Amino acid sequence: MNTNCKEHIVEVRSLLSVCRSFDSLLEKTLGPNGKSTLLTTPTGQVLITHVGCTILRCMNIRHPLGSMIIKSIAAHHNYTGDGSKTFVLYLTSILASIADSLENRFGFGSEQRYLLLSAVHYMRVHLSSDVVLPALQRNCVVFDISENRNVTMTTMHNLVNSCLCGKYTEIIRNHLCNLLIDFLCTGLSDFRNLPAEVSVCIDNFNLLCIDVDCMLPVSSYIYKGVIIQRDCLNFNHCPAETSHTRFILLHNCFTKTGGKSEVSSTLEAKDILSLNSIFLWKGQCSTALVNWAEKNNVNLILSTGSVDDMLHTLCLKAGISVVQFVDIEDFERLKMLFHIAAIEFISDLYEVKSEDLIGCSEVCNTQVFGQKRFVCLKLPDQHLSDTLKSYAQTPCENVTGLQMNRHICAHPCLKRQLVICGMSAGACQQIRLDLLYALKMLRVWLDSKWLDPKAPHYSAVHITGGGCFEMTCYGALEDFMKQNAGQLGVHATVCCEALCNAFLAVPLRLLHNSFQPSLATVPYIRERTKSQHTSGANISGYDGYSGCQLPVDASVIEPLMSKILLLDHVLELTEQLLRIDSLLHVKQLVQKSVCEEQTVHSLSDTSGGAVEFA
Repeated sequence: MNTNCKEHIVEVRSLLSVCRSFDSLLEKTLGPNGKSTLLTTPTGQVLITHVGCTILRCMNIRHPLGSMIIKSIAAHHNYTGDGSKTFVLYLTSILASIADSLENRFGFGSEQRYLLLSAVHYMRVHLSSDVVLPALQRNCVVFDISENRNVTMTTMHNLVNSCLCGKYTEIIRNHLCNLLIDFLCTGLSDFRNLPAEVSVCIDNFNLLCIDVDCMLPVSSYIYKGVIIQRDCLNFNHCPAETSHTRFILLHNCFTKTGGKSEVSSTLEAKDILSLNSIFLWKGQCSTALVNWAEKNNVNLILSTGSVDDMLHTLCLKAGISVVQFVDIEDFERLKMLFHIAAIEFISDLYEVKSEDLIGCSEVCNTQVFGQKRFVCLKLPDQHLSDTLKSYAQTPCENVTGLQMNRHICAHPCLKRQLVICGMSAGACQQIRLDLLYALKMLRVWLDSKWLDPKAPHYSAVHITGGGCFEMTCYGALEDFMKQNAGQLGVHATVCCEALCNAFLAVPLRLLHNSFQPSLATVPYIRERTKSQHTSGANISGYDGYSGCQLPVDASVIEPLMSKILLLDHVLELTEQLLRIDSLLHVKQLVQKSVCEEQTVHSLSDTSGGAVEFA
C-alpha cells in the first residue's frame, strides 16, 4: 500500500488562530446578558442555544488541533457542568500573549518554545498552589453543610439561580431552582448524605425525569412515586387506583420471545393429539406463573420483554394487570427500591422465597403525562412501615396487608420523579440539560475538602461570581511578580503576564456584554482591583446585566472548586499544545489496475502525447 506523508509545522500562531475562531463564536454568549446562537447540527436539526460546549460540538471541525481542544473543553464541561466559554477565553488569551512574546522577544526557535513550556508547567504545579490558592482562601466562603439546613438550602438556591441566570425569566428560574432543591433535600434527614444524593441523582437523572410538552415550565412538579414509562397491556382491567398493590418483576428470559429458555427441546407432532400436547406443554410455564401469582395475591406483572398471548389471556382472566417492555433502568431501580429479585426461570417460583420476589406498593395507578399514559407506583410512607413491621414474618399466602420491612432505600431521590414541562419537546430537553448542569455544579461545590484541610469534614466552598475569582488571582499574581521581579526568569515572567491577561479577559468580556460596555477597559478593572486589594476588603465581581460592581454579600456565587479545575485544565492543555511541533498528514495513494495502465498507454500512443489522469 503506497502512502504520501507530509509534515506540517505547528506554530503558536496556528494554535492561536484555531482558538480565536472558537472564541469568536462564543464571545457574545458569555454572562447573564449573553445572546443565544442559532445553528444547524450535523444531523440537520435547527438549534438555539447559548451553551458553549454545545455550540462547539455542533461545528464540523476536521482540524486535528481543533478536535483536540474541543475534546478537552467537553471533558471539563461534562464534569463541572459549566465553564466552556471561560475555558476558550483563558486559552485564547494565554496563547495570544505567548505568540506575541515569541515574535517580539525570543523568536520561533524550538529551544525558546521548550523554555516557555517549562515555565507553564512551573505555573501549573507550584504557582497555583503557593500563590493563587492562599489569596482565594481569604476571599471565599467555607461552611459546614450539616450545621444549618436552612443556610445550606439557601446557598444551593443561589448557586442554581446563578447557573440558570440569563437562560430563563425570573419566575421560571425561581420555580426551577425551588423544584431542584426540593427534589434533592426532601426526605434527606442528614445533610451529611447530600454529596451522595447529588451523585446518585446525576447518574440516574434521565431515569428520574419525565418530559411533558405543550405546558408552561412553571407547571413542572415533583411526583412522589415511581413512574414506569409504559402503559398497562390490559388497560380495561387496570384499576384507576389500587391500594397496597403486590407486583413481581418478570425477566425476558422467562418469556418465549426473550430468545432464551431454561431447557432446549425439539418435539415431533405426528397427530392432532400430540400437537395439542405440545401446545399444552408450552403453556405450562405461563399457567404455573399465574397460579403462583394468584396464590400470593399478586396484582401486577412488570416484564422487560414481550408478553405472549397465552400469558396475557391467563392474566386477563385472573384479573392481573400486565406491563410489558419495561426499560431495564426502571427494572433495576425497582429491584433496588423494593429489595426484590426478578423471576427468570420457572424454577425461581419454587426455589426462591416468595417475599423475595414480590414488591409491595402503597398505590398503583395510571396517570396521563402530556399525551401518554404511564403506570405509577408509590412507596409506602415511613410511619406506615413502622406500624406494619409485625407482618414481616407472616407467610405470604396469609397476608392481606403489606410487607414493609424491605423497601427502605438510602437515596430518597430515587423514590420520586421530576416532571419537566415545556412548550415543546426541545424546550423540555433544554430544561433537563440545564438542571443536569446545575446538579454537576452542586457536585463540584460539595467536593472542596482539599482546598482547606482545617475545614469541617462536610464542607462546601463558594466565591462571589462576576469575575471575582479572576480579579483575586490577578491581584495575587501581580504582587508575586513585583516581589520576585529579580528572581523570575524571562520565560516565567512572560507566562505570568499571559495568565494575568487571561484573568483580566473575563471581567472585560462580562462588562462588554453588559448594558455598560464602555466600562470594559483594562485601566478601569485594574484600578478597581488595586483599590479593593489595598483597602484589605474582599474583592467583588461585576453584575453581568448592569455592569455595576456586586456587593460583598451578593447572591451571584459559583463553586470555587470549578474555577480552580478550570484553571488547571487550561494550563494542562496549554502544555500539551506547546509540545506539538508538527502534524503528519498521511494520504493513501490508490494504485491503478493493469487494465487502467494499458488504457493509458493506448491513449498516449494514438494521440501522440502523454495523457495524465487525475
